[in-house]
Amino acid sequence: MAKRLAVLKNLKSQLTERAEALGGQIQQLSGTLYEALADENLSKIQVAARDADGTLVFADGQDRIITPEILYKGHIPVDSRADCYAWLRENGAGAIIKETIHDKSLSSWIQTRKEKKEPLPAEALLKVTELESVTVRKAPKGAERGAANE
Repeated sequence: MAKRLAVLKNLKSQLTERAEALGGQIQQLSGTLYEALADENLSKIQVAARDADGTLVFADGQDRIITPEILYKGHIPVDSRADCYAWLRENGAGAIIKETIHDKSLSSWIQTRKEKKEPLPAEALLKVTELESVTVRKAPKGAERGAANE
């Protein structure tokens, strides 16, 4: 059971790294394809679900339509947040402002408070779930194997 957990966590880590690498490749290729479509003055292209030899390209067997688009993403620097929020409110976009705490930050804060036996807010204000788990790390090279190696 312990070995299976370690294997699954390692696989998840590898897949996450691979997904990030693929994301970078997709972004780069997408930009190159966008430029090619613009150069050819094309509004869309269709990609066949099968290659000329009949090999399935997409598991669902459906062709894909590729259209160029421009996407915008924003990031507000921490030191500009107050000014940007004020500008958004003044310009009718105050509804998009949400006050949030990232889950990992909150969990880390709770973990620290619990370890130090410091109080937490009342349950009505903060729901805390206790999860039984284990941590899997790479063993140092040359470390002796434990008794359970399944």
